[in-house]
Amino acid sequence: MFCEKCGTKNKKGTKFCENCGHKFEIVEETEDDVEETKTVKPAKPKKAMPKKKKILLGIVAVVIVGGCIALYILLNNPLKVVEDNIASYYSTYEVGEESSLKELKEIKKVIKDNKKNDETLDKIKDTITKAIDSWVKNFNVEYKNEDKLEDAYEKLTEAIKDIYNYDDDYSEYMIDKKHYQEIMYDLAELRESKLNYLEGMSSKGSSRYGYLSKVIKEDSYYKKAQDEMNSYIKEELESYLSKANSYIDLAEGATNEELLEGYIEQIDYLKDNTYLNGIDITKTEDYTKLYDAAISKLMELVKTVIAEKEAAFDYKGALDIIEDAMDPFYSDEAEYKALQELKEEENKKMPDELIDKYVVEYHYGWDSDYYYKEDGKSKASVYFEFAGETAYRTYRLNNEYKKLRAKLVVGPDWPSNFSGTIVISANGKELYNSGKITKTTEFNPNIEIDVTNVDDLKIEFVTTDKPTGWDDFYIYLVEPYLYK
Repeated sequence: MFCEKCGTKNKKGTKFCENCGHKFEIVEETEDDVEETKTVKPAKPKKAMPKKKKILLGIVAVVIVGGCIALYILLNNPLKVVEDNIASYYSTYEVGEESSLKELKEIKKVIKDNKKNDETLDKIKDTITKAIDSWVKNFNVEYKNEDKLEDAYEKLTEAIKDIYNYDDDYSEYMIDKKHYQEIMYDLAELRESKLNYLEGMSSKGSSRYGYLSKVIKEDSYYKKAQDEMNSYIKEELESYLSKANSYIDLAEGATNEELLEGYIEQIDYLKDNTYLNGIDITKTEDYTKLYDAAISKLMELVKTVIAEKEAAFDYKGALDIIEDAMDPFYSDEAEYKALQELKEEENKKMPDELIDKYVVEYHYGWDSDYYYKEDGKSKASVYFEFAGETAYRTYRLNNEYKKLRAKLVVGPDWPSNFSGTIVISANGKELYNSGKITKTTEFNPNIEIDVTNVDDLKIEFVTTDKPTGWDDFYIYLVEPYLYK
């Protein structure tokens, strides 16, 4: 007999189960009972669920519940709603169809629900902006013909326009005015460029390349247009580029100033010769590459030469360099403006002229900014005449300067027997002495002296010679500049 509780087999007539102790009810068996007992299968014992299995089932349940929650959040995420609707909007958009705006209504609801959340509103606009930018990018492809191009252009511009004009209270959260205007301008320019390419490829002769030269760099057709033009003017362009490069093909050891002059001449040539066979070569890749490189090198050399001039206290020479570099450019060009800024900075560094300083005393000595001329140009100078005695001028510097530079020049027609000496002194100390100068004396004309802590600077022309008639003979200190 089997226990009805745990299924253990027990001996016939047993009162209690040998396994679980369950008490059996003793009843008399009939023949039917015996037969039934023979046919009854013992019940299988129930096994407890393993602990690991319980944990695994718990984890699965948590994952399922968590996934459902995440899916719910995702489907109700405002940015996801906007992303899905803006994608659907453009993919199903048809020009002039009111039904094409239903997605914008959904986006409007999202904006309305989040109108107090500036961060979310910014993210909504960013999402829409990225979508529009991707539409523009996908527009910049190649088209079989003008009709296909125009259809794509109309759909894109009308779709963007409908977003911008959708609702005055909400469209600003979709696309701002500045971005809208920039996109529409760029698209118009890109469309025109593509039309030029398609028109050019269907034309012949120089007009073909006239159209192709108008293809802009941003256009997917640009490289094809460049290759087509270059093949047409290949030989002429090679000769042209060779000529342009000859201006900077200088001998080894050329100075930076000579190199700069070469680049100025090269840029002049490039700007004065912009057409070959009726084609505007400024649009070709070879031209732009050479021109941009020349501009870059010119600006680099200008700064280098300025530094060299400043090191030699030649600030006037630095200004001349800048003005020479400005010559090839028009006043509205970026390069001209950049050089103009350099010029203004350099002007601030210009030294003061000694002749502008206060004159404490003088005797047979003068100064002027027009009396002395060199190469047809008037230059500032301090000058003395032969008066048969020492002539001088004393200037008040007020301890403001560190260096005086000037060039000593003997005037024309000195009598061969006349002589004199230039002496510069301050605070009772001699700072410079030219030595005895005659008409034929060889001397170093360059004067450069330290005037640090000098209050009054005295310049003397020591001589005992004097003309017998009305003639005047002079010696000059040309361009006497003071440096701080």
